[in-house]
Amino acid sequence: QRKHSQITSKINSRVISANIPGVVIKKLKKNITLSFTHNDDNATNLKCVFWDENLFNGTGDWSNEGCSIVRSSSEGTICTCNHLTNFALLFNLYGEPVPDKHQEILSIISFIGCGISVLALLLTLLTYSIFRKLRRDNPSKILINLCLALLFSNLIFLIGMRDYTFVNTAACKAVAVLQHYFLLSSLTWMAVEAFYMYLALILVFKTYFTHFILKCSLVGWGVPLLIVVLTLGINATENYGKLESGLCWLKDYAFFAAFVGPVCLILLINCLAFVLVIRQLISMSSIQVNKKEKNSTIQRLRGAVGVVILLGLTWIFAIFAIGQANVAFYYLFAVFNSMQGLFIFIFYCLLKKDAVMSWKRMLPCFEEYGEKSQSSSNSRDVLKDTK
Repeated sequence: QRKHSQITSKINSRVISANIPGVVIKKLKKNITLSFTHNDDNATNLKCVFWDENLFNGTGDWSNEGCSIVRSSSEGTICTCNHLTNFALLFNLYGEPVPDKHQEILSIISFIGCGISVLALLLTLLTYSIFRKLRRDNPSKILINLCLALLFSNLIFLIGMRDYTFVNTAACKAVAVLQHYFLLSSLTWMAVEAFYMYLALILVFKTYFTHFILKCSLVGWGVPLLIVVLTLGINATENYGKLESGLCWLKDYAFFAAFVGPVCLILLINCLAFVLVIRQLISMSSIQVNKKEKNSTIQRLRGAVGVVILLGLTWIFAIFAIGQANVAFYYLFAVFNSMQGLFIFIFYCLLKKDAVMSWKRMLPCFEEYGEKSQSSSNSRDVLKDTK
């Protein structure tokens, strides 16, 4: 019987134990596969578990960290243990297990996606760091802070969710705290982005704000810090640590109070701001405007599409990951959330004319290519005129 969990469960097989005196065995190159016969053939919701002596301040408890079912039937169950992690598990609101056959795929998607996202975010930050012209306005400064929050969040996931953090209680708690802070920071900066769009398109900055970016920074970095400090202050031992799923993350009620609550509130604010912005864009396109204003409207609309992604549309997938559709939403969330950095790079670098032109002016090869293309186009026009 489990001692500390609110879930009632019991051991349904014999316990296998192996020990070599004086030798600590860890970080095996290959997974261990074990076969068990059932004590109760009618038991449901089977899990492969092991005794983790580090849980609950050294008192120990059963954990299924990194263990999965290879095959199960009425005759018995075959278990294998490893350490696979996917981003979707951070947002498992309902505690529903992800089927074992999907765990590895989700892990691969998450790590590859986060790697691509890190590279794209670094390229975005490099672009806005090199070219001063791109970072003069407030939206660009907000974007830089958002990129930093997402970059650190992805790096912590890639570096911190590893075997060496799972076996070290202090390291695991540190990873959980940092992951909590930077995930909240990325969400808060998304809310700042939404607020700025509301000011720019709805109020048209009728009210002048002094030290606007400084105040935004106090919100974007300060509010998440306050939430994390409060979570640590209330109960640092129990609120952060290693979960049964193998993650270093928020535990039990702290997960809902210190993460799910703020996420839902920010999503609500973002959705409201986006609706108001879209209404304003539609009203602008319905009136007669000159070509320059029309192009400006199209650019704003394109930016709004990007903001839909930035404002946390992908986070909604985690909320809907329940019941029969939970696996599908986990896949959607793992793909879109881990690729947010790539979306930012596409919308704010590749599709931004000023950014592209800045790189062309800096790199002669792009400039020469542009001149050759223009020369070729002019030659074709001349040939057409002479025919």
